[in-house]
Amino acid sequence: MRCSTGCHRDVCPRPVDPGCGGRVPGCERGVADLQERGQRDHRRLWEDYQALIARDLSEISLEYLFVDAVFEALRRHGAKEALLVAWCIDSDGRKHLLHLAVGNKESEAC
Repeated sequence: MRCSTGCHRDVCPRPVDPGCGGRVPGCERGVADLQERGQRDHRRLWEDYQALIARDLSEISLEYLFVDAVFEALRRHGAKEALLVAWCIDSDGRKHLLHLAVGNKESEAC
């Protein structure tokens, strides 16, 4: 199924809108499949994030530590938000992502 821009619905950046008002057989099921896939992807990303922040970092031989904020749009049509990112370079020259957090406030908690 293609959207009005001609791209495939499963990779379309536009909001899910069948555009047929539900008159095409199977259209509602396609939208439901996309919603289920989105929920599955969200759960997987959340699990990956939880594993990232819970892992043991004691094995890393830290040489350089970098902490910075990058501004990214976390929602399709939302304003950009600050993401606090901490990464390091170890004694072998490899980069490691240490932590990632939303931090739009200037506070000690961020």
